[in-house]
Amino acid sequence: MSDDDALVEVFAATSEATANLVRIALAEAGIDAIVDHADMDAILGTGTPGAAHAQVLVRRDDEQRARVVVTDWKQARSDD
Repeated sequence: MSDDDALVEVFAATSEATANLVRIALAEAGIDAIVDHADMDAILGTGTPGAAHAQVLVRRDDEQRARVVVTDWKQARSDD
């Protein structure tokens, strides 16, 4: 795997549903992304309340574009 193919986090969510909404927004922009659980403590409810439960990961070479999409997605949500 080259450095450009390495996965980087572009969004941390408190729910898997929110992480999947971001993943869908990225897919609509032509960016492949996956949702991964940040850690088992958060999943099991033994971690810090409000801590991220899921993270959205993209390939490093898509990171800049993905961050723009995530920023736009957050802005659209705050306008509602």
